[in-house]
Amino acid sequence: MTRILTLAAVLVFALSLACSDKGSNALRPDVAAAQSKAVPEPAPLPATASAEAKLIDAYMRLAVRLASDDFAGAKAAAAKVGEAAAAVTAPQAAQLKAAVSELAAAPDLAAQRVAFDRASVAAIAMVEASGNPLPTIVHVARCPMAFENRGARWLQDSPSIHNPYYGASMLTCGSVDAQYAPGARKP
Repeated sequence: MTRILTLAAVLVFALSLACSDKGSNALRPDVAAAQSKAVPEPAPLPATASAEAKLIDAYMRLAVRLASDDFAGAKAAAAKVGEAAAAVTAPQAAQLKAAVSELAAAPDLAAQRVAFDRASVAAIAMVEASGNPLPTIVHVARCPMAFENRGARWLQDSPSIHNPYYGASMLTCGSVDAQYAPGARKP
């Protein structure tokens, strides 16, 4: 019986380390707070950026707010995504606008993250179909544990994972599935 309990304890510990090099940030509030504040904003866009670039940039800034566990900031960022989506004619822009409208009305971070998943599906589809409109590389990241292990993807400007679905509790959970250079699309 002792052997089974020891094995169970080891398995629980191993699972807690599954998505982070430093262990679960939920167990280390000091690390979680430091990482939460360390989520970098995307570089500013040039003044001549296209409407599509402004939309993807606004979406990635929303992802940063969610990765930072910033409920109020995510609401404000969602409004900016909605404004940017209104200027884009791609079919995914309407889907993005609907998803961020739900996100802005969400009562908590968990509901915001569910709506963000729908926004991410549309943003990724737009980049893959029309090409990356930004002057920098866009990374498609994936967290396999999001939504009860269904997994979820999102766009970010950095190859270092900043997970918007878990925020500080598992900020580095995930991996980069693809990347698109400026103008590149899915083959």
